[in-house]
Amino acid sequence: MPRWPTDRLKQRKRWPEGERRPLVIYETVKGALRICAADARAAQAGLAPGMALADARAMCPQLAAFEAAPEKDAQDFHALAEKLICFSPLVYVHAVGEAFIDITGCERLFGGEAAIYAGLENRLRQAGYETRLAIAETAGAAWAMAHYGGGGMAPPGDARRALAGLPVEAL
Repeated sequence: MPRWPTDRLKQRKRWPEGERRPLVIYETVKGALRICAADARAAQAGLAPGMALADARAMCPQLAAFEAAPEKDAQDFHALAEKLICFSPLVYVHAVGEAFIDITGCERLFGGEAAIYAGLENRLRQAGYETRLAIAETAGAAWAMAHYGGGGMAPPGDARRALAGLPVEAL
C-alpha cells in the first residue's frame, strides 16, 4: 500500500469523496517541516517526500497538510492486516503499509490465485486504499514485483520472466 499514511488519514478524517485538494503528511526533520507522505494528487502536483512543507505550500496553496502520526499508522495497519486473515491464516506485516500473505494451499478455497488477487484488491480499494499487489512463487519475487513492477501475477514457474524487466534495485 504505497500511500498508506495518506489513505489512512483520509479514512480517519472522513475525507469527502469529491475533495480535490492535494494531501500531504509532514514531520519535523532537523528543525524543518518536511513531507513524509503524499497522496496521488499531491504527487501529480510535483510534491514528494523530503520536500520542505513551505516549498510545497508555495507550489500548491490549496494543499491540505497534517502532522505525521507514525504510531497510529502502525497500529491501524496491524489492525487491517489482522482482518486479512480471511484470505490466509499466515499474514506477516513486513513494514507499515507492507504485508505478506502466504496463500499457499488457500487457492482451492477461493477458486485460484486470480480470485484471491481480485478479492483482496477489491476489498482494499473499496475501503479506500491504493494497492500494489503481487503474487509469485516466492516472497522475494512478489516483493520485487510490487515495489518495482507495479504488481501483478507471475504464473507458477514464470517468476524469472516476470522479474526480468525490473531494475537491479529490485534484487
